[in-house]
Amino acid sequence: MKSEKLLKDRESVLKAIEGEFNAELFPAVLTEEGGAKVLSIIMKDLAQDGEDARGEFFFMPGSDDDEMQFFVNLVTISSDLVAENLAELMGAVSIINTFIIAGCFAIDPAGGSLIYRHTTEMTLDVDKDAMKERIDLSMGTAIQVVSQYAYVLLEVNEGKRKAETIPSLFLQE
Repeated sequence: MKSEKLLKDRESVLKAIEGEFNAELFPAVLTEEGGAKVLSIIMKDLAQDGEDARGEFFFMPGSDDDEMQFFVNLVTISSDLVAENLAELMGAVSIINTFIIAGCFAIDPAGGSLIYRHTTEMTLDVDKDAMKERIDLSMGTAIQVVSQYAYVLLEVNEGKRKAETIPSLFLQE
């Protein structure tokens, strides 16, 4: 079983981050889902038609034999994918993923969701302060990538942009 200290450190760090987000007026709540602590944060102005994006941040469950732990940033950008634009959106996701600095956008066509996922690894023996620093950096990267590029994919989903226009956002001519 994972050391009690590691589990307490994880919870302490996530609680601290929950407080920071709430202090900045971003609704955040730490819950337990399937035995894992999950920090859920509502992110304003990242999704379409006034729908808020939802970030879920958690440590991936692992086995006792693991030498590493993985912190997952999962942001649901939209749960309303337009069926007739799905092929174009898949192409856009593929293109944008070649340019972004970390993580990836993905589509769950069965569930009808556009997501962003970024995972950070750290050793199990990382101290609490270093863990907090790594998580802050990881979450900051995820939020930055989503806030910088989600609108492009939402425009494709809405039929307002074609996937072929995306490289011009990244390439200098």
